[in-house]
Amino acid sequence: MATSSSTGDHATAGSRSARPGALRTISQAAAYDPAHPDDAQYVENVIWQRKGFVFVTLDIPGGSNNDTDPWYGAPAMSDEQGTATRQRTAADLCWLDRAFAIASARDAQGLVVVQQADMWDLDGKPQTHLSQYEPLVKSLADHTLAFGRPVLALEGDSHVYRSDNPLQQSAPCAGDGDVCSYDAWRSHPSYAVPNFHRIVVHGSTVPLEYLRLVVTPGGHQPTTGTSFGPFSWSRTEG
Repeated sequence: MATSSSTGDHATAGSRSARPGALRTISQAAAYDPAHPDDAQYVENVIWQRKGFVFVTLDIPGGSNNDTDPWYGAPAMSDEQGTATRQRTAADLCWLDRAFAIASARDAQGLVVVQQADMWDLDGKPQTHLSQYEPLVKSLADHTLAFGRPVLALEGDSHVYRSDNPLQQSAPCAGDGDVCSYDAWRSHPSYAVPNFHRIVVHGSTVPLEYLRLVVTPGGHQPTTGTSFGPFSWSRTEG
């Protein structure tokens, strides 16, 4: 993360810092809403702040939100599967609320959302394949539009590199092969959110690579295949 000056990040209830100078984080397991005690299960939902930006991780698995499609010809989701999905999604929605509330209160320059699922990947299946993601997509879209500043999503799941805005109809797309020819905004077509961008990181096939993200406070780069406002990135084999 390329930065030039500190904005005076502050710890919040439930934050952890192992040593002076270490990154201070807030876990939902320690800072959950007492009105929703089930949210204490989700230690992996984390928020941190750095140089005027807010970062949030969300437990959103791929495969139609943890494989909510029927398994192996089974007629429907099991009760246990349904309960787990509902509890986790509710926790994610609460945590997304928290992240945007912090970003707004701190007058953050931008927000980065990190998750596993590609919530726009139909994977050759009917539209119902993505229905369990719709509450999360709607929350992300509504919050981003109200926030009014750049929001970047990092995800995997579909595994083919892609850089686009799936919340803006016909937004430019860059990626490997023919990845830009399917899904994206067509999967959840009801949104128009210009200040959003997402990157699907490469995975599964060799050569393996990593994505290097640079965050530049005060940056206003054009939206391209490798930049978006204060964010820019590059791909490196490794």
